[in-house]
Amino acid sequence: MSNATVERRNPALVQPEPMLRSHPNLLPFIADYHLAYLLPIVIYWVIGLTFHVFDTYGWFSQYKTHTPAEVLKRNHATLSNVLKYAVIQQIAQCIFGWVLSGGPELVYSHEYYIAQWIQTVHWARSNVMSSRIYDNSALWELALAQTLYWFVVPTVQLSVALFLSDTWQYFTHRLLHQNKWLYKNVHAVHHEIHVNYAFGGFYNHPAETIIIDAIGFPICLNMAGLSTRQGIIATASWTVKNVVDHCGYAFPYDPCNLLCPRSQWYHDLHHQSWGMKYNFSNYTPFWDWALGTGWDSHDAKAKDNYRKSRALAEYQVNRGNRAVDSAVVAKNSAMAPSAEVASPANSTPFDPKAQNAPSSMNGDTAARGSHVQGPNSPVPIVKQVDFKNCSSQEELLGEIIESVRLSGGCVVRNLVEREALQEVETEVRPWLEKAEPWNGDFWPPETRKVMGLMGKSKAFALNIVWNPLWQKVGQHFLSSTLKDYYVGSDEQHSISNPQLNNTVVFSVNGGAKAQVLHRDDVVHHTWPPAAASHTLGRDNGIGFFVAGKRSTVANGATRFIPGSHLWDYSIPPPAEPCPLVCQPELEPGDALMMLSGCYHGASANTTADEERLVYSTFSTRGYLRQEENQYLACEREKVLELPVELQRFMGYTLSRPFMGWVEMDDPIKVIDPKAESLGDLW
Repeated sequence: MSNATVERRNPALVQPEPMLRSHPNLLPFIADYHLAYLLPIVIYWVIGLTFHVFDTYGWFSQYKTHTPAEVLKRNHATLSNVLKYAVIQQIAQCIFGWVLSGGPELVYSHEYYIAQWIQTVHWARSNVMSSRIYDNSALWELALAQTLYWFVVPTVQLSVALFLSDTWQYFTHRLLHQNKWLYKNVHAVHHEIHVNYAFGGFYNHPAETIIIDAIGFPICLNMAGLSTRQGIIATASWTVKNVVDHCGYAFPYDPCNLLCPRSQWYHDLHHQSWGMKYNFSNYTPFWDWALGTGWDSHDAKAKDNYRKSRALAEYQVNRGNRAVDSAVVAKNSAMAPSAEVASPANSTPFDPKAQNAPSSMNGDTAARGSHVQGPNSPVPIVKQVDFKNCSSQEELLGEIIESVRLSGGCVVRNLVEREALQEVETEVRPWLEKAEPWNGDFWPPETRKVMGLMGKSKAFALNIVWNPLWQKVGQHFLSSTLKDYYVGSDEQHSISNPQLNNTVVFSVNGGAKAQVLHRDDVVHHTWPPAAASHTLGRDNGIGFFVAGKRSTVANGATRFIPGSHLWDYSIPPPAEPCPLVCQPELEPGDALMMLSGCYHGASANTTADEERLVYSTFSTRGYLRQEENQYLACEREKVLELPVELQRFMGYTLSRPFMGWVEMDDPIKVIDPKAESLGDLW
């Protein structure tokens, strides 16, 4: 059959007259270009109210992703506030939708577009493929053109729109997490919800709504060449996906997960404090997969973190801590400082996939409210930093101070060199071998300890006690400045620097039982009230634990409760096993810095014969009595071998203005008459 015959048999090759016209509206009472931005709002309220009914009446509770205790304790945004932000977002959506709509969409007839595709198919058949295919080529061309027009092209356009939207959402979402200012001031609003529910899908800061949704999303649709009706399909479908992703239910057969392979658990993990660095994608997991930011919610470590979060919530409910908090607030409201934010914006959590980051390090945290802290408060994240891989010492010091301030502790990797540790062990090992078991219950008999290390190990004094970074942290938290007092008519001010509080090396062997949780601040009869946030002057001590050998959960790594430095001291430690505890694992040379107001204790060494070797020292304020009497614990000859500044740190100095003098002079002169005095007592 000749091509001419095909053309005569296919009248569609003669194009219809091109004539622009407007589509009849899908619904008779509203224009399509208004429906495009109003339909997602209707969908939000219909689905949101549906799931709200499920929540209210307990329907389908077997498919809930979180327990009632978690709903009660872990969310920091009220339903009324969520709905207020949702309405603000929808008003912005209407304004931008109305401005960008541009009125009715003018199009040609379907026949005209199909004729265009028939010509394209006919040209391809004639010039690319064999010119003689079938006798019914005209019918074949018509069928293919209709398939392309009605199915293939719209599918490609929607797929491109999905990819562009997913790309835009992924990178802007990730930026909102990685930029601390943007997270704290914009995106933290959305993450006030840890336990998702359907209305929370639109709970965003107005700036995030405008930039990402109201502007960015329509641009992606226009770049993909979507028509108004295709835009309606896209916005409606992806609104359903967004609301269902936040619904708080994981049904076994969810059509949304057939369209986009992401379950509610995938996005739910991102809403947990320990998962905020993962699962940024909103529609498909492509970019998370490509850039390594995906984390399977069914991973064993993720499941363990979920288990701890549930246990914590149940513990808080069972303890009835609301009543405790109310009493504390009433007692201390006059003393409570203003609230601060303790969120992932301010502290970087442990990588949950890192080898040395146990899941217990990752407590739930969120923007704190104005209430004072207690056992039912969100557990702040303990930060880890790396001494060898920091950009600057000043920045590293700032990160440590911020973590200690917010959580009570910080883990510093690679702080002490292995050679220095070996030298310390060589000097203390003979003393450990002579050490006797403790005659009491506070330390188990499998534990050996040596004190008075300033006079027994010069390597310990120089490499651990006199570690420059540790000294600066102590200076920040424990220095005391007395301002604006008078000696006669002279206005004075004095600075009391920190001093050494104690030195101990612990050798904890297999079979040792766990130590009870306790605070070391009690040695100074400290009894501070609960506080909403940390203020300088609250603490009387800070501890420094350096691993001489690997310190693991199995061999009894020190556990402590992040945030307990802000609790009222009248609150006892929670019953164990306690889901609040953090138990950092340390490699040799790693260190844990921890305020002595934190509840802490050595854990059980469950191994058969593995020794946990830990070097410990605490500092305290210069005007307080030392826990370990350094003047009697260390021989004068050994003290003289140390640098004079280290001698002063041991206590052989004045706490200004004139605490601790001997014969009205600087006590450094007692051990070394040639030492330079600090001068007049004032």
